[in-house]
Amino acid sequence: MNSFINDIFERIATEAGKLGKYNKVPLSLFYLISFVFKYMSYLFQEQTVDGAKNRAVNAYRAYREVNNVYPHLSFGLEGGLEWNHIILDQDNDKTLWCMAWMAVYGRRKSLLVDIMASRHSTCWQPDKKPIFSLSKTGSFMLPQPISKLVKEGMELGDADDKISGRVKSKHGSGTVGYLTEGMIDRSAYYEHALILALVPWIRPDMYNSKGLSTNSALTVEGSDDTKSGEQ
Repeated sequence: MNSFINDIFERIATEAGKLGKYNKVPLSLFYLISFVFKYMSYLFQEQTVDGAKNRAVNAYRAYREVNNVYPHLSFGLEGGLEWNHIILDQDNDKTLWCMAWMAVYGRRKSLLVDIMASRHSTCWQPDKKPIFSLSKTGSFMLPQPISKLVKEGMELGDADDKISGRVKSKHGSGTVGYLTEGMIDRSAYYEHALILALVPWIRPDMYNSKGLSTNSALTVEGSDDTKSGEQ
């Protein structure tokens, strides 16, 4: 899991560095706490989004407990499955598709935005409270042999192992890697979603806090900077 986290985050740091005013974004700046990944047997769209947001908030809180200060950003990743009634399988039944949601949680502060923001960004306002930004990966249809096992209650990773003959595939290239012959591995699959979730930090002039998700039920209480009003 650590290698997966490092791989995808280094890719994002490289891309963010290209967009920012410096050549490279130091990984320590982002205070990456937790990049939690889990595929559930059945997880509807809203549940997947809530799962990603909960993981990001839990990572935010966990860092605070250990370091006595809130991080600049925290991340949550939740994988799930969704039904498709438009594209049917060979038995004329609905199909099962893989997808995941990415959540980024934190405030847009001067130092962070100065490094990450596009050179085309104009004026912007710092956030008084942490905000959520969300993005979804691409989705793909599961082949019927795997879909059948998942429908019967088997976890996706176990179904993948049984059909592919691999062991602990969810810790390797994942189902997407197996189906694409390695052309898209797990890191590449989530890379675009993470970049897109970071867009409000890359173009803060285009997104104000009111237009971003700020579910009060998930807002972190307390503050590492009471003067700034962070909740």
